[in-house]
Amino acid sequence: MSATAATLDRWFLGPPPGPDAEAVLYCLPPAGAGATGYLGWRRHAPAGLHIQPVQPPGRENRITEPPDLSTDELAEALRRRTDRPYALYGHSMGGVVAHAVVQALVRSGAPLPSRLYVGAAPPPLSPMSWLGRWLDAGDSDLVRETAALGGTPDRVLAHARTRERLVRVLRSDLGWLAAHRPAVQPPLPVPLRGFAGDRDPLVGLDAMTGWRSFTDRSYVLRALRGGHFFHLEDPRTLARAVAADLRLTEEDL
Repeated sequence: MSATAATLDRWFLGPPPGPDAEAVLYCLPPAGAGATGYLGWRRHAPAGLHIQPVQPPGRENRITEPPDLSTDELAEALRRRTDRPYALYGHSMGGVVAHAVVQALVRSGAPLPSRLYVGAAPPPLSPMSWLGRWLDAGDSDLVRETAALGGTPDRVLAHARTRERLVRVLRSDLGWLAAHRPAVQPPLPVPLRGFAGDRDPLVGLDAMTGWRSFTDRSYVLRALRGGHFFHLEDPRTLARAVAADLRLTEEDL
């Protein structure tokens, strides 16, 4: 395996889909988080759907790497694996990253996903009053504010070294989000599905309606019970909702 191929494969946590997988759902984590949050989705997925967590650099099994995010590199890693139908799910910042990745796939002429799913994700260029406050916050305040949303394991907060690693990755991710400008392209030729937590103080149902303008296909928005990290609070409901939607045909939309 060439060095380039090995680097690209590091974007995916766990084994690749086997021959029995009819489709693959690639799952992108929120800012500061890693891919292991999606491992539990596998027990909720129907037969034939392979859950493939996406692992950005700088966290978990890629902790020794700089936490620099390249959506073009991730798009290339996906392009090498598009041997069967697939879809993307991105939570919070992961949804913005997923949108940028699909834009890169469109530009390259690669096979596109059958769906783009975004959960608790701010539409690109939308107002994010909380983002500036977090960027300016000291380390302790940043950890406190993000931890208050849930989604950060107690074991991470209990140790100084793991907190330092969290802050390092989180600041890099928030910097990417603040600087990101979507490529000037037509709306995606991919059906888009949005999910919002009914108690999310950051990106609620009203904010998620802004994703409608980013696709020229259908857009369906659904509210789920939970806060900003509802994908961790009730993974069964969300994973099954996505799996059920993937069984729809275009005529059903």
